[in-house]
This record gives sequence, structure tokens and C-alpha cells, in this order.
Amino acid sequence: MEQSTPVAYDLASHHALGGGSYAFKTRYPLYLKTLLSDPGQRTEVNIIIQPNSPAHVGTMCSLGLAFVLARRLLDEGRDVSVTCDLWDRAKGEQMTIDGVVYQKSLHDKGTFQKHLPGYVQIINELAS
Repeated sequence: MEQSTPVAYDLASHHALGGGSYAFKTRYPLYLKTLLSDPGQRTEVNIIIQPNSPAHVGTMCSLGLAFVLARRLLDEGRDVSVTCDLWDRAKGEQMTIDGVVYQKSLHDKGTFQKHLPGYVQIINELAS
């Protein structure tokens, strides 16, 4: 009987819907507005980023899309905020303890701290 080796990262961490490449169709913000029942309630546009390196064009496009969508909803009279969450699932340094494979997080390795200022600068520019 073959034994499987414990793996800390399977290279399939999520199943995104394709990012923003197809999100905007004709008058998409108006369509979203019809889904939001209470116009007085704040709408949150949420985006998740992975600051494991300096921001690349895909990350900047996704961040830009979140802020453009928020701006369009604001133009439609909605109270809107953008929330940016950090995602820590990049393949990292691994170690085995008692046969179990563990992985150090980006935060533990200091990677978040190294690259986060660049992301904060981009987000501040988009928010202004």
C-alpha cells in the first residue's frame, strides 16, 4: 500500500471566477444596484490581495477594478466602501515535524512587511 506524503501547499488554493476581465458588461453598476435592496445601507466592495511580491499588473488591474466599481456605485447614489483583505497562501518555506509538513506564512517570513508599503501607496492613490 502506497503512503501519501503530507503536503502543505497543493498549488490549487482557490477557484477564482476570472477576476475583473469579464466583470464589466453594459451598465454593470446599475445592475448591481438592483441587487442591493436598501439604498441607505453601506455597500462594501471587497478585494483580496496577496502581497508576496511587488504589485504586478494583474493585481493593479484588480485593485483598479474594485475602486472603479465603488466609484460607479457612488455615482449611482450608494454609500460605498472598499475593503482590501490580505491573503497568505503563497508557497513558502516548508519544514517537516513528526511527519507533518508545515509551511511558514508570508507574515512569519517578513514578506508582507516588505511589500505592503507599495500596496498601501497604490490603494491610497486609487482611493483619492
